[in-house]
Amino acid sequence: DAFYRIAESLWHLKKYREAIPFYGKLKSEITDGQKAEVILLREAMCFQNLGEKEQAKDLLTVFTSEYSTSSLLPTVFYLLAQIESELGHNSASVDFYNRVIESGGDRARLSLYRLGHLLLRMDQMSEAQSAFLQLQKTNIRDNLDEDALFKIAEIYYHFEDFSKAAQTYKLFLTCYPLSDFSIEAYKNIF
Repeated sequence: DAFYRIAESLWHLKKYREAIPFYGKLKSEITDGQKAEVILLREAMCFQNLGEKEQAKDLLTVFTSEYSTSSLLPTVFYLLAQIESELGHNSASVDFYNRVIESGGDRARLSLYRLGHLLLRMDQMSEAQSAFLQLQKTNIRDNLDEDALFKIAEIYYHFEDFSKAAQTYKLFLTCYPLSDFSIEAYKNIF
């Protein structure tokens, strides 16, 4: 228990390199239960925070096979989606974001948002628009929603569906009149 407290203290102090050996020792001593899951996840996140994506990915992949029914899986899938995207493995990233979205957990909205942007980078406009539209259905007004609504309008505009683009820009201006994107929205309506 002392090793766990030390590892967690180092984690919270963001001393990831120092925490890794403690999590490694704990991993060999505690092999099942929620605490074992947290230890493996924290160790992976230490590597991720240090920019050592391949080591983080390897540990997270082990997590998915050893703890396939864990309540932490949506978090693990989210982290894998981020890592795969950063490594340029876009298809794998899309798959992991979709797994998070299917889970419906607290990272589902953020995953929809990131998925939409990833699909835009992959030049899959229709799929990106679907992700942003799905995000809109959550009816939560925040920065994610603001950007998603604007992106939906932009995609309509890109596909030259000017009627839907204008409607969406108008809705955007109604919801977010002081947005940084307001001038662009006004410009594209007229």
